[in-house]
Amino acid sequence: MRLTDEEKGMLDGIEGPAVAAAMDLLVRYGEALGCGHLCDVRNVAGTMTQLSPVRARLVAEVGWDRAFAVINLDCDDDFEIPPMRVATCGTIPVRGEHCAWMEIPPAANPTIRTASCGLRNGTRRTFI
Repeated sequence: MRLTDEEKGMLDGIEGPAVAAAMDLLVRYGEALGCGHLCDVRNVAGTMTQLSPVRARLVAEVGWDRAFAVINLDCDDDFEIPPMRVATCGTIPVRGEHCAWMEIPPAANPTIRTASCGLRNGTRRTFI
């Protein structure tokens, strides 16, 4: 998969370990799906607001940041999760916009509103 210099820097950890872990996950997904490159998004939702008993136990055992990394970044490392850079909830996608929404309830919203096609793996959904 082709990455821009900025994306390569993020993957290499220039912006910290959490961003590097997120980029690693995106690159692994992209390579598995045969993607040629990443696309820009401004409509993102990546939260852990719906705590299940398993999530609650994990947060109690290892703390919020590590639990977020394990559940959302497929990473066992312990590092601070930085704030999101774009609006994360309550935005309405516009026609042709790429959405990166991770939880199932909000993920249904762009599908209904935009009739987009999605690929789903567990609680993650990528709209193409």
